Amino acid sequence: LTMDDTDISEEAIKMMASSQNLFLTPHSTKIKDLVKELNEAQVQFIKTISEEKNGFEPIKPDDYKRLLTTFSKIPRYQKKIVGLVRRMKLVSERVMKMKIRARELQEMQAAAAPKPAK
Repeated sequence: LTMDDTDISEEAIKMMASSQNLFLTPHSTKIKDLVKELNEAQVQFIKTISEEKNGFEPIKPDDYKRLLTTFSKIPRYQKKIVGLVRRMKLVSERVMKMKIRARELQEMQAAAAPKPAK
């Protein structure tokens, strides 16, 4: 193996980061949409509560269905986020191990290289 075979270039790291970003972007977009929908539902809920004058009025059936749908999606997306974070940590650990191994190989190669004659 030559040094060029084991060295991790900045370009390779950028390519890995780019592919990781391509993988995460659709999921993060879905999560952002879900959080936005949840926020809108909460704002509407707070508005409804604040407009009440004589006790609690029942939530409109359509609003109630939307709230239930939104809240039912949260555990699924939370599980996806946890999985993504776990995968990202694994990739980061692998990159660090590869960098350490590349450095060790560089040191071994430098130590094994013949010393120039004086």
